[in-house]
Amino acid sequence: MPTVEGLAYNLYDTQGLICPIMDARRKQVYTGIYRFEAHRLVTVEDQMAVPMEELITKLNAYQQPVTFLGDGVPVFKDLIAEKLTVPYTFAPAHVNKQRAAAVAALGLVYYKEGKIQTAMEHIPGLPACFSGRTRTCGTREKGAAVMTFREMLIEDLDQVMEIETDLFAIPWTKEGMFTFLTREDTMFFVVEEKGRILGYCSMQTVLDEGDILNVAVRSDRQKEGIGYFLVDSMLMLAQGTGNQPGSS
Repeated sequence: MPTVEGLAYNLYDTQGLICPIMDARRKQVYTGIYRFEAHRLVTVEDQMAVPMEELITKLNAYQQPVTFLGDGVPVFKDLIAEKLTVPYTFAPAHVNKQRAAAVAALGLVYYKEGKIQTAMEHIPGLPACFSGRTRTCGTREKGAAVMTFREMLIEDLDQVMEIETDLFAIPWTKEGMFTFLTREDTMFFVVEEKGRILGYCSMQTVLDEGDILNVAVRSDRQKEGIGYFLVDSMLMLAQGTGNQPGSS
């Protein structure tokens, strides 16, 4: 289930358009446009990642009242007030974020409609060419240290947030990163050495395109080619190739 659909279901039977907005940084949002018809959630525009101003233009064209919710509201409320020409409101705090009950209720609806998939179908897996993929980088006291490129796990979140808050003046929130980490259209990867996360990167897919959201390397491990290793490995993953980084 797309995260934004679960968010929209928080506002069951709300009149007008429902527009969940999740801050995707760089003045973009992850969003969708929905409404309820005969007590059913209907998709007006499917989930998408767009600049906030482009979303506002879309909403103005519908000429219908809009209710916004999600972690993007405090980020973009001033822009909404400035640019939106149709009536709007913001969902109250108790239904502004993801709620397990709403997700479960919508999940039951989808289950009854046969919109289901197994856990194996749902979890994005790495191609075989990336299984256990490693790269030797430099020399350490105990010999050559091995760096591993792999998919990011929820358990990595604390280490990744250390890097994020150290490097960026306006970092992701832990909640925001967790939300993106668990989404179907976004993949996060890390480079790990002896249990320590050295850097991470993320990619979001929109239709047939991939958008690199972030690349970050620990400040004490920069200029070692780790960033190149991250991006090169991620691009090979997107292309479905089995070449090692730097090989032809």
